[in-house]
Amino acid sequence: MESLRKKQLVGLTPKGKKTVYSPDPPSKLLQRVQQQERAVQELLPYLRALENKDGPKPLIRYYDDLKDIERVWVEECYQATENYYISDYTNTLGLFPDLEKVAQRQLSRGIINIMKEIHPDTPESRALCAQYPKQVGREYRFLPKKLSFDIDISLWNDSVALYSNPKKYMLVITDTAISRGFRAMFEACWMVSSEAQKSTVTSKLK
Repeated sequence: MESLRKKQLVGLTPKGKKTVYSPDPPSKLLQRVQQQERAVQELLPYLRALENKDGPKPLIRYYDDLKDIERVWVEECYQATENYYISDYTNTLGLFPDLEKVAQRQLSRGIINIMKEIHPDTPESRALCAQYPKQVGREYRFLPKKLSFDIDISLWNDSVALYSNPKKYMLVITDTAISRGFRAMFEACWMVSSEAQKSTVTSKLK
């Protein structure tokens, strides 16, 4: 039953002095299956293209459980010495409030040596970045105002994580060539993104 609760198929309901499991309506289960089906359908063309490649196949993982998604960041991404992100962090932290604490801890311990982040240029993003403590190795920039991404992109080692905040799923691809391609894309975005204005953000980090 606990595994079903983690998959959001059953809930917990107080009953007297006890808390009992209560099944969710069948319609909710059907809706969840339909969401998963739509997500897979969206990814199928890309996965088929990867399947037809010569040589070693990429390792591809799919997660739609929030605990599993958080575990990828904490146990894999934040264990790497270099991290690169294109992210609307304000929305992501709403679901994963402990991520920022873990990131700061890994930076302070020297486990993460480089953490580069690109955020949308919004008042919310700038306000959030202004709260970051000054830490060696951490840099962030803001995308041009008319440029945005519908997914969060995390890069570390030979892995790429694509996370859809609206749909709550993550695709993780481990492959050297694909990782290099995304890293090149990140560097291109980094070059056209703007640094934080010293008067509004950088001064607060000192």
